[in-house]
Amino acid sequence: MSQKENIIEVEILPEDIEVTITLPIAYYYRINHLILNFFPFKDQQHLEDTLKLISEEKENTPEAYHLKTLMSLQMLIEEQARKDKKLKIVKVDKESGQKINED
Repeated sequence: MSQKENIIEVEILPEDIEVTITLPIAYYYRINHLILNFFPFKDQQHLEDTLKLISEEKENTPEAYHLKTLMSLQMLIEEQARKDKKLKIVKVDKESGQKINED
């Protein structure tokens, strides 16, 4: 096999560019579900410790690194929704976290 036969062309995304996408908000909720249900948090304290690492910009654990990645993506989605005036204000019970329906 010649050296040329070992060379292929692939598409890449350069790290210094930005792309604009249209994203179904259902995908945003899937990310949230992933964070809440499949992240390897041992307990509430582990989650709080991980969030503290992120706030201190010390993503030195896999949990902190990956959680920050997903949360950053969510924040970008929220920011764009805010610019597009697509956010909706709802009332939430602080203790239960449940949305209060006002019909």
